[in-house]
Amino acid sequence: IFSLALIALTMMVVSCGKKDSDDVTPNKLVGTWYLESMKRDGQAQTLTDCDKRSNITFRETEYSTMNYKLKNTNDCGLTTEEGTYTISGNVLVAKPKGKEMKSTKVSLSGGKLIFTKETDDDGKKHTSELVFVKK
Repeated sequence: IFSLALIALTMMVVSCGKKDSDDVTPNKLVGTWYLESMKRDGQAQTLTDCDKRSNITFRETEYSTMNYKLKNTNDCGLTTEEGTYTISGNVLVAKPKGKEMKSTKVSLSGGKLIFTKETDDDGKKHTSELVFVKK
C-alpha cells in the first residue's frame, strides 16, 4: 500500500461529476478522516486493521497525517506529516513542512472524502482511489 501521506497530498481527486457531491470548504474538512477503502485500477485492495488506523486531520488552515503500515505480523509502523493548506474551489493546496507545495483536487460525496490519483508507472497508466470517512 502506498504511503498515505504521499497519496493523500499528491493525488488528483475526482468528483466524477456526481450531482450529490458537496462543495469543499475548510469547515467541512475540519476533523479526523480515517481510511475506509482503497482501489487500484478499479480493484479493491485489502486493508489490514493497521492500514485502517491511517488518518488525516484537518484544522482550519493546517493538516496532519498518520500513516500506519504493517511492518510485520504484529507491528504497525507509523509515519507522519504536518503542514498548512488552503482551499480554492475544489482544489486543496498543501504545503508540507520542509517539502514542496502540492495541489490536489478534492471532493466530498455522501459524507466521504475521496482522493483519486492517476500515475504513470513504466509507461502504464494506473488509477488509485482512497476513501476516507469522518469518525
